[in-house]
Amino acid sequence: SRRGNAAQAHRLALEASQLEGLQRRLSALNPLAVLSRGYAVVTQKRDDRIVSSRLAVKSGDDLSVRVTDGEFDVQVTR
Repeated sequence: SRRGNAAQAHRLALEASQLEGLQRRLSALNPLAVLSRGYAVVTQKRDDRIVSSRLAVKSGDDLSVRVTDGEFDVQVTR
């Protein structure tokens, strides 16, 4: 019936909209999404632990820096 088809089309449109909203929320929760906003993820080379404080590193430590378009290594000098 015509009404059944319209109801089904409406339901599909609603579900598509909900799915789109969930996809946006998942993208926002992705920790790597912040890299595209200019942030970096810094890890210790020796154990891959994330550096979340300057107190976690000392002179001579080798670090890995991940940015939006790749990764590079650095050494702490002070």
